[in-house]
Amino acid sequence: MIPLAIAFTPNYFVQAATLLRSVLDASPDGRFRVVCLLSQEISREKKDKLQRMGGGRLSLEYILLEGRLQGI
Repeated sequence: MIPLAIAFTPNYFVQAATLLRSVLDASPDGRFRVVCLLSQEISREKKDKLQRMGGGRLSLEYILLEGRLQGI
């Protein structure tokens, strides 16, 4: 699996999904381990959309950064 890390807010879900779709299209045989760094939690519905979009080629992990970046 190819590792990827992306960071986004719920407001940028469409852009993050577009980025992942582009990566999948550019590498038709690739499988990816994606770490999503989130400023706020995203809904279960959005997580399910990303999973379906991946068609079994994305392993998604979500890390919530809310409150962890104080003073940066």
